[in-house]
Amino acid sequence: MGGYSNWRSPSRWSTSQLNQQPTTLWQGINREDDKTEMSANSDSHVRLAKQACVQCSTQKRKCSRQLPQCDRCVTKDRHCEYPSETFEGNFGLATRGSHGASQDPSSALFFLDTWLFRKRGLSMPIRQVRIPSELRVAINSGPGSISHHLDRYFTLIHPLFPILSKIRTYRLGLHESSLEAEDVDPALILLMLVIRLLSITASQGLSGTGELYAQVKRCYSSVESLGIITPQVLQAALLIAYWEVGSGVYPAAYISTGLCSRLGHALGIHRRRKAPQMFPESGSWVEVEELRRVWWGVIILDRYVTTGMVDRPFSCDDAHPEDMLPTTESSWDQGEPSVSPSVAVSGDASHAISSFARLCQASDLLSRVLRHINEQPSDMQFWYKEGIRLHYLLHSFAMGLTPTSSQGDTDSILISDRSLHPAVGVVYSAQMLLYDMHTCSDFDHLTGVGIPEQLEMQKIALAGVRIVCTAVSSFARGIRAAEVGDASISPLVINCLYEAAKYYFWYYRETSKPELLHEVSEIILALQAIAGTWDIADRYLSILNGDEFRPHFMPGNSVH
Repeated sequence: MGGYSNWRSPSRWSTSQLNQQPTTLWQGINREDDKTEMSANSDSHVRLAKQACVQCSTQKRKCSRQLPQCDRCVTKDRHCEYPSETFEGNFGLATRGSHGASQDPSSALFFLDTWLFRKRGLSMPIRQVRIPSELRVAINSGPGSISHHLDRYFTLIHPLFPILSKIRTYRLGLHESSLEAEDVDPALILLMLVIRLLSITASQGLSGTGELYAQVKRCYSSVESLGIITPQVLQAALLIAYWEVGSGVYPAAYISTGLCSRLGHALGIHRRRKAPQMFPESGSWVEVEELRRVWWGVIILDRYVTTGMVDRPFSCDDAHPEDMLPTTESSWDQGEPSVSPSVAVSGDASHAISSFARLCQASDLLSRVLRHINEQPSDMQFWYKEGIRLHYLLHSFAMGLTPTSSQGDTDSILISDRSLHPAVGVVYSAQMLLYDMHTCSDFDHLTGVGIPEQLEMQKIALAGVRIVCTAVSSFARGIRAAEVGDASISPLVINCLYEAAKYYFWYYRETSKPELLHEVSEIILALQAIAGTWDIADRYLSILNGDEFRPHFMPGNSVH
């Protein structure tokens, strides 16, 4: 131990050793490239690609298919690039070196020895590299310009999941000429592809998005193989996970969400004041707020994707009570700093904060419920008391969200601000998870059955689950009344609809009350409407059409 401590001590290192930069790797790579090119030019057996290069294919010209450059591209003095399948095992990247993807030495140092990385005063390099032309071309292929897809994204997706700075994204995305350059930032290409994917999905559903999704995943693989980790890459990865959650692409959605946690940890945005930062601290309030929102987005999706799973750990920690919630969207979009409250969630939802901050609070409550139902308590009395406290927190929070709604003749919960839908859906999901744990003592920890706290919690759960199911059914009518097919809808509302429908089916099985089928029908109709945009709703409908439910709905009929 003493030897290790002495080695780590700065006093054992000379100034020249501490500041020494490992520059020989790039020099060696350049020499290897020079040798390869000389060898290719002097080889009597000319190597040929399997297909024409991208440039000749695009212009429909005959290609000599010579490697590394065809005759036409050499004559035109332009970059020559072949489709990705030409370079097996290399993702089709025009990278330097014999290992497929070139890496900057400081990138590895950050992960291998953060102390030395900080001691040298290093920061991660922002690298400009070439990516396959097919991915650059994909941004402008198909109907709609980049400007059109940005408009659709910020109209339909952004109000429900605001993690991108509107001003900055427009500024970057509208420079279309830069997206066609060979040295464009690959993270920007990736982000614009994901925005296009979400824009098309939100406006016309999943039809025809399969190939675009495949291009997005290929582009992300390219960025990953290049060792590029930036906040923009994390934003793109988070939006990919958001799309996968809404489209019911599992297990990809679950794995992608965990990947976002790792990216955030690497960047240090989970604890910006304490964790070593991969990049220098930004002096821009807009960018700091953007990072805060991105990390909250990671927490939100991580909790949501574990809602239906039993005893699964989170991929990231809960927010600390002193952490700040996002500010209002209007202030952020205009670049005007405003007050940001702390994350401490009380039962009071009356303070004027943004809809996204409400979603953050709802997700924090969901996290508490998931921890409660998954833990193995040693003190059963405390455990039941905790459940009772969570009930009152959830109930107060849910009631605080719905005063902005109106009760019409159809008894529909019409929430005037659609951006509140995700928070409402998440808190309803949290309530049903909690009540499901405590409605039947047979499923409780048997050592605590019969104590006063258990009986009180069970009574609360039996009454609470009926109240929440009624609220969800009214919420479903409100979604339909708002003509969801013509406007944006968050995939985060879908789980609560499924859980309520499931409970109604079970109630009908026990009581055979026909009015329960009416409530189920309202929820089924809402899911069918949402399925036009998000395929996960159709996945839930398929589950509800299973043998466990179908005989107790309308005999011989499908819930579809």
